[in-house]
Amino acid sequence: SVRPFDATTAVLFGIVNAAAVFLACAGLTALNYGFAKAFGGKGRFVEQYYLRAVVLSTSLLLYYGLKLFPGIGWIASIGVLFYYAFLSLQMLKQVHRMPTANSFFALFVPSALLLFVLVLMGNTSKVPVL
Repeated sequence: SVRPFDATTAVLFGIVNAAAVFLACAGLTALNYGFAKAFGGKGRFVEQYYLRAVVLSTSLLLYYGLKLFPGIGWIASIGVLFYYAFLSLQMLKQVHRMPTANSFFALFVPSALLLFVLVLMGNTSKVPVL
């Protein structure tokens, strides 16, 4: 028999979800940090991680807040994706004191490489969003 969704399940789901977001944020920050350093960045990892967490959390809150309104889900997804990408670009630019072009490459080259590897693996259902 299927167990109903209860408060314990909700708490466990919240903990697992928070851990997954933390690990994804740390992994993406590490990749971007390495590429930012390769493109001449001067910032610290701690600064970048803190700002990445702020950008990610506000983007997720906005995304899930907009999902409460039916009929605009896909439009909201696209808008929040561009919002997240813009804030991430500005974050890299400010933390590492780099030109916009270098920040752009430091942000999108790791994502493109990750997407390429996942496509090669044939597991496109697990492609993360920037």
